[in-house]
Amino acid sequence: MTPWEHHPALTRDRLITIAQLIQRGRNLALDRFDPNVGCTGWTLGCEAFAFQRHQIIEAAADIDWLEILDPTMQFVFSMGDVPARFYRGEPEEPNTRTLKQTFSELQQLSLFGADELV
Repeated sequence: MTPWEHHPALTRDRLITIAQLIQRGRNLALDRFDPNVGCTGWTLGCEAFAFQRHQIIEAAADIDWLEILDPTMQFVFSMGDVPARFYRGEPEEPNTRTLKQTFSELQQLSLFGADELV
């Protein structure tokens, strides 16, 4: 099943736009990476997150279907009616911190049928 078959707000063009924003943020972090001044994988990850978040926040001002639901470090944005946040890891094994839902995500659960929430 494609994302747009799951929910019409998750169009191919929208997902490509978000992917480009994420890629731009990661590339900016990689451009600044310099082990000679003490950069590590940890600092790269922190900057990549911050720069990706910044790219999406800035774009939301000009894109009508993109909204920032939680601009904090929990960072939740939405594409139309669908909230989204960053996750890195195995889809079958998310940790408890990842599974913690924000208030805006709890409000969105009504978008899905009971069979989709299992």
